[in-house]
Amino acid sequence: MKFRLIILAVLFSLLMMPAPGRCASEGPMLPPEDSADSRAPVVEVGYSYERLNNGYADWREYYIAAKKRVGDRSVVYGAYRSLDRFSLQDQEVLVGTYFPLDRHWTANVEASTSTNHAFLPEWSAWGGLHLKMGGGWGAEAGYRYRKYTDKVVTSEKLTVEKYFGSFRAAYAVTLGQPQGLDNTTSHAFRLTHYYGSRNSVTLDYSFGREIESLGPDRFIIMDTNGLNLWGSHWMGRSWGVFYAAGIHEQRPLYTRNKLQLGVFYQF
Repeated sequence: MKFRLIILAVLFSLLMMPAPGRCASEGPMLPPEDSADSRAPVVEVGYSYERLNNGYADWREYYIAAKKRVGDRSVVYGAYRSLDRFSLQDQEVLVGTYFPLDRHWTANVEASTSTNHAFLPEWSAWGGLHLKMGGGWGAEAGYRYRKYTDKVVTSEKLTVEKYFGSFRAAYAVTLGQPQGLDNTTSHAFRLTHYYGSRNSVTLDYSFGREIESLGPDRFIIMDTNGLNLWGSHWMGRSWGVFYAAGIHEQRPLYTRNKLQLGVFYQF
């Protein structure tokens, strides 16, 4: 509890800092990109491994993702993931887009579907609106619908962000409504540092109650507590790496320790 309070105090103080001028990113919570190459497509391939305790099988994921900026504050993206969880296999295809509505509002629409529905939703959809405010402030509100084989889970998410210098601090609250189970609430505090022309590193702390799909017809609400670090670093104009590490406690079942590495290429 003391560790949690220290992190909350530090991140809340960062959120309250006055803005030094222009917002660090013009896009809807997207990392800045080199303007000379911003419309070139980027492809990423990667692998993640999560070790679970208490006798649960480890998680593995292989993925390939791509995105392309098609205009000012307009991005299209997609991904394919192959996942192994609880000794079950599933695959997911995802597509989405960001597009501006006017100078201040940007919309985000996303949809995904799975092949086996072993633990992933049959399909899911997300819609969000991002508002760019003055003084480096921004906000986003969104709604997600997830259709499993035997259950529907909906959620609303509200994010408030603040840019200052080369940093972005954000707070998000997610309210979940799993069919036939108690509602859930989770919180996340995030601090991102941008360096160079396109590099970034992010520290994320989250806690609350979340629903987890353990397989067909198996859902449980767990108390969660997680600390994660991830970043992207370009090795030149075309090549770069994505890295992530974290620990996620999901009481009373298990704790997940995660490592992830990806390589991306810009054409």
